[in-house]
This record gives sequence, C-alpha cells and structure tokens, in this order.
Amino acid sequence: MNRTARQIFGQADYVARLYIIIFVMITFSGATWVRNYVPHLMLIEGALAASMAVVYEVKRNAFLNLRYWAGYVFLAVFDLYLWGQIGMSYTPVITKVYAVRFVIYCVLLVFVAKPAITYCCIQAMKGYSLVVAVSIIGESVLTGGKAGGLVGDYQSAGMMMSIAAILFLLDLYDEKKDYFNMFGLFLCLCGVLISGKRMFTLIIGISFVLIYGLSRAKGKKKKFYRLMIVMIFAGGLLFFFVPATHEVINRMKALSGSTQSMTSGRNVLWQVAMEIYREHPLFGIGFGAFKTYFEDHYVFSGIQAFLTHNIYYGLLSETGLIGTTLYVGFMAVSLMEALFCYRRVRLYGTRMQQYILNYAIALQIWYILYGFTGNGIYDANESFFYTMAIAMVSSLKLSMENCETVVIA
Repeated sequence: MNRTARQIFGQADYVARLYIIIFVMITFSGATWVRNYVPHLMLIEGALAASMAVVYEVKRNAFLNLRYWAGYVFLAVFDLYLWGQIGMSYTPVITKVYAVRFVIYCVLLVFVAKPAITYCCIQAMKGYSLVVAVSIIGESVLTGGKAGGLVGDYQSAGMMMSIAAILFLLDLYDEKKDYFNMFGLFLCLCGVLISGKRMFTLIIGISFVLIYGLSRAKGKKKKFYRLMIVMIFAGGLLFFFVPATHEVINRMKALSGSTQSMTSGRNVLWQVAMEIYREHPLFGIGFGAFKTYFEDHYVFSGIQAFLTHNIYYGLLSETGLIGTTLYVGFMAVSLMEALFCYRRVRLYGTRMQQYILNYAIALQIWYILYGFTGNGIYDANESFFYTMAIAMVSSLKLSMENCETVVIA
C-alpha cells in the first residue's frame, strides 16, 4: 500500500480494517481453500458494511445507499426471478444456492464503504498482487510449467494478474516516479503469460488503451508510447526465457484457425446453450443447471461441460429472455452510471475519487469482456469484485453530494 493507504488503514477502527482484509481475501481466493468460504466471507463483509453505515461508533466509514438504486433494483428483481425459478429449475438445489448468493450481492450495493476505505482496499489488492506474482513466477521456474502460486491454479493466476495489471497501469499514468509500478506491471505480465490465458492477455492490452483514455495526467501520451515499448520488450524477453509463455503465443495464432481451435471447443457449448434457449425461450432451465442438463442430454467426443464459458449464452439457456434482460440491464445501467459520473468527478473530484472511479470503470469493463469466454457470474469471488466496483460508484456519488474528502475513523 502507498503512504496514504497505510495512513487510512493505520487510523481506521477494527471494523474497517477487518472489512479491508476480507475484501482482499475474497478477491484473491482463486482456487485456494478460501474459495469454499467465499459466500460466508461475503456475508461477513456485508454485515461489516452495514455496521459501518448504521452503528454510531463506526458509521463514518460507510453509506446507506438509498439514493442510487437503479442498478440494484435490476439485480434485486433478477434475484427474485431466481427464487421464482427454483420450482421449475432442472437443478432446484443449485438454483437456490445462487438465489441466496445474489441476496448478498444486493446487500453489498445497499451498504457501501466510503471512498477512503475502498481506496485502501484497492491499494491492499495492489500490494498483495506483487506477492502473488512472485509466487506464480517462482513456482513456474521450479516446475517448468504453468503455475498458480498463492491463488491455487493457472486459471486463477491469469485472472488475478490481469486485474493486478490494471492496478499498476492506473498508477503508472498518474505517478511521476513510476519505476515501482513499471516493475509491478512486468511481474503481472509474467503471471498472465505463464498462465497461457489469451483472453486475459488481450484484456491487459485493452486496459492499457482504456486507462490511457481515462487518465488526466500531464504527459500521458509520452508515457503511453514508453510503456508500449517496455511491454513489447518485456513480452519478448519472457518469450525467450520463460518456456511457459509460449502457449499463449500459440493460442493467439489459433485465432486464425477453425472455429473449434479459436474457441478451444467452447463453440460447441455455445451451440448447445442456444439450442436449449430455443426450447426454453422465456424462463430457461434454471440458473446453474447447464452442466447437469448437458450431461443428461448431450454427448460430444472430447467435450466436457462445466459451464458455458460465456455468461451471456449461459443466461439465455438458464434464465431465458426474462432473466437475461434483467441481468444484462443491471450491467448496462451500472456501467452507464459510472460513465455519467466520470465528467463530474474529473471536474470536481479529488485525485483519490478519480482513481477509484477509473478502477470501477476498468473493472466493470473487465468483467463484461471476460464474460464472453469466462464464467464470472457463477464464481463468487469474481461476482464479488464486480459488485464492489459498482458499489464504489455509488459511494463516490454520495461522498461528493456530502462534500466529503478523506474521512478516517
């Protein structure tokens, strides 16, 4: 954490400190043992946020968000829809689990930590990501292959290192002495390339351009070109000296091949999802039911279903047109609110508020893009940090209305 974040954490009360620690634990749970307890930790996080909003002794550290309700109304109605789906779901037990989980997401949008606390959460993530990056690289050097380090497996490693890269890019454009952030970005890039996950590699490239557009730092164009040269040079070094990075290059080449190779077989799952949607157009087969339904009704050589690996196809097949409209509406409204807030924060906000909003926009776009090849809506930790990015926007709006700057309890 930087100096400001350390000051906030050092002067915060025990409730706010615990909130920050659990935030990082959930976000980096990956495929570790913590993953099994993420729903419980989210429930604790919601309770801590509620106490910071309504309990007198700690109420300075959170808001009760009753004003910016458009996003969580969409989410709440979607959750009510899931509860209604249980009776008709192909796997009612699984659908019920997700219905309960979405209640927690709604709570996290009602009780939102104030900007000072969320800023500390982001900086704590950034600091811990360095430790994770070193663990991934160290394990890869020892084993000679893909590695997960402290997040458990290479899929989680690629995901978390792509998010960590966003954190370092945010600071690279805005800080004068950027050698530390340059080094951190290099380590994150190592972690992503070692994972062999091409989508996360592409997301870093998109984020590189996106954050340039969001930044208001002086001389950012010069930094943009300098960073581009450094990233290309770093990628070349990694390709020659880290064998595990060759896979992501080979998978990029596969984008010019057949549909099967381009999608790593996902196209079969997407075709099945659309077939299911056509058979159950309004209500779907029940949220989370795709895997069981696929195994019971389809057989494809070499294709094993887990989830659809595309949340949009997954929503269509599992929740039908109604559920898909509700959730995609939630995503669209939330992103639009963040973008509409951008001009106001840029003109009147503090540097901390601008930083948080840039993070919130970048993470929402990360989640939307990853949704085309991943299963973020089904994984508790991914849905958690996406939900929290949306909550941060509401927190910023409320803090600016109340003319607050940094408030430390």
